[in-house]
Amino acid sequence: MTALVIIFAAIVGAVLSVYLRRLNSNNVDEIPHDAGDENHHYDPSNPQTTILHEISPDSADVKTLYEVFSWGREASAEYLYYGEIDSSAVKQDGTGDLTKAAFHAEVSVSFEEDAISVETANLKDYRHHGFKSPRFSIDNEIGDNFPNLTPAELIPTSTTDEYRNLISISDKDYSHFMIVGVFQMVYFRYVRIDDSRITTISVIAGDEFATMEWLFQHFNDLVERYQDLPMQRFSGAIRE
Repeated sequence: MTALVIIFAAIVGAVLSVYLRRLNSNNVDEIPHDAGDENHHYDPSNPQTTILHEISPDSADVKTLYEVFSWGREASAEYLYYGEIDSSAVKQDGTGDLTKAAFHAEVSVSFEEDAISVETANLKDYRHHGFKSPRFSIDNEIGDNFPNLTPAELIPTSTTDEYRNLISISDKDYSHFMIVGVFQMVYFRYVRIDDSRITTISVIAGDEFATMEWLFQHFNDLVERYQDLPMQRFSGAIRE
């Protein structure tokens, strides 16, 4: 990643970090964006997704949350450059329903002062302390087959268990990987903090929607494309 100071979190999930770096160096096929399967029988080797919204990094044609994902999350005054979802969760009006999605990806910016303050504090804390130790031993449970596993195979049986691993960090941004049992999802998330804006790039998946290799490569592609967004100011998004 451009201008990033890469610091893999050896104190937690050292083995996983090696796997993630290995995936990052592998070549994968172009990611398909085809029609969904209404029966929800997922093929992890060929995920079916629909891009709901996509603009170039220098475009000002951003959309608000409900113009892209109209159901499943409250708006937080974010502006979306990119939105993609499990094709089976596309509504008739062309927007996405996050309550029915086993996958979605998003690139957004926010100018909310409290959001900027929270992420600034997170970055400072991660740079000094890293992440806390995981609540279950992922190193023993994953093994060398990590690239071929699906979220369903990573999510712990207890809905209270979680795992977090810092992938990369610099003085202005960080990336991390999370397994969140309570939501039955895995998360790849990138955050960049500028003086008056935060940029967030996320890839979130559950079930047997895709392999970890596919998800991590897709995440890296979005970060590579959108991490250096030109500074533009937008207004009009609502916050609930």
